[in-house]
Amino acid sequence: MDFKPQDLLDLSELPAIDETGDYKSAGFTVRNDSWDNYLALAEQIQEELKADGHL
Repeated sequence: MDFKPQDLLDLSELPAIDETGDYKSAGFTVRNDSWDNYLALAEQIQEELKADGHL
């Protein structure tokens, strides 16, 4: 099985606010504040993975 690493900082396919679907298909939409919290944590995890030699 081949696994493709996920880009932890890519929000394009995550749900958006209102009825716009996801960020990629919506083009522009209001971003939910919770994604800012997610990105802050994802950046920390990504840096730790890099430091450990996993990325």
